[in-house]
Amino acid sequence: MNTFNPVDSSDIIIDGALLIYGTYSKQGDDLKIHTDLESVLIKDFFVHTPNLVSVKGSKITPHLATLLSAPNHQSEFLGFEDHPDRWPNHSDQSRSKD
Repeated sequence: MNTFNPVDSSDIIIDGALLIYGTYSKQGDDLKIHTDLESVLIKDFFVHTPNLVSVKGSKITPHLATLLSAPNHQSEFLGFEDHPDRWPNHSDQSRSKD
């Protein structure tokens, strides 16, 4: 198991497959991500809250890692809601008036 200590880092580079396909679990202030082939322990992750990134640019924010590591996570999928009000260049004039 690889271990990281993010005290002086805002980003931690992790293997892309582990980042995307790994199982996230909270262990005290630490975050463990593992697959059948590899695992990583990020010491004090929930204290320092770094971004988790792959070499190719995939990124898991601290907020998303917290959601993925939530206990009693019963689903294999995590959904996101897209809000048109948050889209760039959005104006009330572009909405259809029904």
